[in-house]
Amino acid sequence: MKKRVVSYIIIIGVLFSFIHIISFADSFTLRNDIKFGDSYETVKNKETLPFGEDDDSVLDDGTRQVFTEEGTVAGIDDCTIMFRFSPDDRLNEMKYSYSFIKSKDTIEYDYKTIYDGLKRKYGDPLNYRNGNVSLITTNAIDGAIGLVALFNAMDIAADYLDYNEWIVELEDGNNVKIDIISFYTGGISDRSYNLNVGYKLFTDKDMEQAIADKQASTAAVDDDL
Repeated sequence: MKKRVVSYIIIIGVLFSFIHIISFADSFTLRNDIKFGDSYETVKNKETLPFGEDDDSVLDDGTRQVFTEEGTVAGIDDCTIMFRFSPDDRLNEMKYSYSFIKSKDTIEYDYKTIYDGLKRKYGDPLNYRNGNVSLITTNAIDGAIGLVALFNAMDIAADYLDYNEWIVELEDGNNVKIDIISFYTGGISDRSYNLNVGYKLFTDKDMEQAIADKQASTAAVDDDL
């Protein structure tokens, strides 16, 4: 993928006609029987990886963000898991981060392993290409965008390698966004490959708001041209 800022596409009207959606009869289950809406203590009791003692913070919007120590996830070593909880202590996002991988062949193999697993469970991905992504993204993609931009701003090589997305509709009216993205940072001699996998709960109203925000930002540009 050529170096670029990842752009956000907007789908209006027949939004879900273009999205591969799978309906479930029950709630969406994450690893170790963790579910969206679980409290911090519930997640901590279910999760088999220990939580980092110093990796617990509260973001500006009141979201609580915690990380586990490194361990094996989906059969791949050196993974850290991030959990995010709403201000009322309900899990609404999870991310796997596989970092500091030194071999491009390894990152490609690991990416394909997880991609194939996600495809088996959730069907074909959205297949947005050329830097386009859905309006709703997880921290898997947001974090990768931030790191690549930060390294580029310091004139250090960094770029995206591959990504895919899924949207899963739940029978309770919620939806789950799933992202997988691989990227690298650093020059040839000190290059590090990274792989993120994200899961985020969102509502139809969240998507409507994202569309409205995108329309407003597009109009602000067009009005000046």
